[in-house]
Amino acid sequence: MRYILIIVLIIKFNFNSLSKDCECINEFNSIKQVIETNHPYYQLNYKNNPSYLTFADSITNVIKNQSSSQDCLFFIKEYLGFIQDFNLEISTNYSKVSFDENNKNDIFSLQNSYEYKSTESINLDTSKLKIEFLNKMENSIEGFYNTSDNKFKIAIIIDKINKWDLLGVVVDSKSGAWLKGQIKYYFKKKSESVYWVKLLNSFHKPTYEIVNTEKDYQKQLGFGNESSNNFIYTDNEVYELNNAMNYIRIPSFDYDKFNILANLLSTKGGTIKSKSYLVLDLRGNTGKSDSFVKLLLNFFEIESNNLDEELWVSNTNIKLYEDSLTLLNKEKKNLSESDKLRELIIKMKNSKVNSFLSLSNTDSSKIINKVSTSKIQKIFILQDSKCAKACERFIQIAKQSGKAISLGERTSGNIAFDNKVNYQTICGNLLSYSTSINSKFIPYEIYGIKPNIATNYNVDLIDIIQKYLISN
Repeated sequence: MRYILIIVLIIKFNFNSLSKDCECINEFNSIKQVIETNHPYYQLNYKNNPSYLTFADSITNVIKNQSSSQDCLFFIKEYLGFIQDFNLEISTNYSKVSFDENNKNDIFSLQNSYEYKSTESINLDTSKLKIEFLNKMENSIEGFYNTSDNKFKIAIIIDKINKWDLLGVVVDSKSGAWLKGQIKYYFKKKSESVYWVKLLNSFHKPTYEIVNTEKDYQKQLGFGNESSNNFIYTDNEVYELNNAMNYIRIPSFDYDKFNILANLLSTKGGTIKSKSYLVLDLRGNTGKSDSFVKLLLNFFEIESNNLDEELWVSNTNIKLYEDSLTLLNKEKKNLSESDKLRELIIKMKNSKVNSFLSLSNTDSSKIINKVSTSKIQKIFILQDSKCAKACERFIQIAKQSGKAISLGERTSGNIAFDNKVNYQTICGNLLSYSTSINSKFIPYEIYGIKPNIATNYNVDLIDIIQKYLISN
């Protein structure tokens, strides 16, 4: 159940220019205290956990002995990664600064900025690089990469001049903010498969990532083509694919779409259940409300006790929720969301501080109408890497019931935690963390849900389903 996304005001920030309070060790200790006081998974799994204590101490010692302030966010990211919450992230506040690379005034200001003038450049012979990349070492990530927005072609090469291990150099640019030869990515190898990556954003300010080349690092760094699919069917409508199969596409579980889906299931439920097979297309569905999960589970007569979500009640979390409500009231939008948030805050204040508050309705996952008139033998769910939160929860429950088979890509892995808040740190960075948890989905957090039949957008998924039915 998702209630809010806190928005905080961002102030411009330079790590090296702030007061002594903003030394890396102070920033880390402050963030560690926030996590240990307010994060639900810390309370369930890491409180007094020897492995956590050892790891946190090791990060503390490394930070105390490190000399480069630019490594600070890397160390903090290492610490946050231990918690394994998809939403848990720290970012530099200038990542939220508005910049339009198509605006001539913005480009002019950029080209006269210190950051732009400080960006390093090197000359590359791309024809020679093609030959070198053919002879690269096995498992090396050297090579040419296109960014997912198709604005850049990047060559990742061995760094022969700086302290970094690899560099990502622009070899083709469709953006006025970047020129051919400028260095956009810096890689420092930390283990066989893990790199610390400093990457310069559109206005040449650094952001920081920790990537694992054994996982989907290309997506994390903005490489690869965006998944694209020209959906030929209208959203939230029932289509007959053949005599045995119907199709529905549900692109969103957002609050304002609930009545649309509820009306569809109410008015055309008989049609949906009239054939042996149903293709349920959830690609691109980023989740949002568990109300959709409960609605679909009831419609398809799937019982589950896996929607037991708990919110960690702390003074800080209450304060952040109150700040969010104030902001929503000022905007005078999403009145229903404001009402839900107000009710939640009242429940939190009536609960014991530093305890869990159940967000689950005990009857929510029970089937209302147990008299089945459905002819559906199997549901084929189409999923992709954008499927998250409630979308993932529905897929996993449906698969566990034995009524569904999934096809497509591994989901995003943003399934077990919800109700994200943003907290401004003492150094002006933005710490994002979850306040609620469904511990039954922890095994899929970060890793995502693997499809029964793995494939991508570039194939005919309906054809794959037909072949599956013939062979089974």
